[in-house]
Amino acid sequence: ACTVLAGARFALLRRQFAEQRPAALERRQRVPEEKRLLIFLGGGANDEPLGRVAKALAGAKSKKLSAVTLVAGGARNAEIIAGQLRTALKLPVEVLVHVEDMASVMMRADLAIGAGGISSWERCALGLPSLLVALADNQREINRQLSIDRYVFSSVELEDLSQSEMHRFLDMDDDTYLTISGNASELCDGEGAGRVLEALLLG
Repeated sequence: ACTVLAGARFALLRRQFAEQRPAALERRQRVPEEKRLLIFLGGGANDEPLGRVAKALAGAKSKKLSAVTLVAGGARNAEIIAGQLRTALKLPVEVLVHVEDMASVMMRADLAIGAGGISSWERCALGLPSLLVALADNQREINRQLSIDRYVFSSVELEDLSQSEMHRFLDMDDDTYLTISGNASELCDGEGAGRVLEALLLG
């Protein structure tokens, strides 16, 4: 007899994602020639996965990036990794720690590399095209399905993240970019917490 509130429609996101969603979706309609990349692998991700992503990024040799933002999460050497990327890419690379307003950080980005979990629904709510890297067993099946259904560009195992896959992601054509952004934004609108609250109050 239980009411089940499951799926991306009920994802419990901070209010800032719903508030910034209209401006974010408007921004996504104009695909920039050079894009700002956000890398956030979750609060528990250490130096090893961040370093692997940075290595693939440095070797991808894409000319379609204007800047990179690293959200350190659990990585203690994020500044060192950022320095290596600056040298390799010849681009601005900033490091953020203890981010309180992730919606604003995602709003400024044009592409994202991330793990699974709640941040997947955050990116979807803002229509941010992403490449997913599975860092935990409970992420793999959801990541794979998001990729199959074209809510994200692709999903890979960390050890399988190649320079060629990174290049494909960074240099995706405009039609692919708009399709993935549109699909993602339809999957999650950021209003899940309100729906859950309404169900609790009316139930």
